[in-house]
Amino acid sequence: MNKSDDDANCQHLARPYCNLLSDSDRGTVTDEYINAQSPITRMKCYPQPESNTDLLLCAGHFNVLQIYKDGVILSEFETSGWVISIDSVDVDEDGTDEVLISCMDNTVAALKMNYFEVNSS
Repeated sequence: MNKSDDDANCQHLARPYCNLLSDSDRGTVTDEYINAQSPITRMKCYPQPESNTDLLLCAGHFNVLQIYKDGVILSEFETSGWVISIDSVDVDEDGTDEVLISCMDNTVAALKMNYFEVNSS
């Protein structure tokens, strides 16, 4: 991964922090962003066009999809099993991506995220 790829990946997750890291600091922990209290195995940034920062979706060894913004948990979506994949796509073609999660018990759920776009900024 080159420097421009690294900057692009960093841009969505924590825009305010990207400019604070020099090349020598990249890859080192500068501050704890969240602590989910369980192992996190899946993460996804969900863009928030009206905000300076995006939502961070986390899942792992627990039956919940956790939704964070600026290091603070906004909500938890209880799942039927451990989440094994997270993606976003405009399932209903309304112009806004939904979050798709699949679980170890073979279920798939589509979540509308527009509530957070309006109410979390």
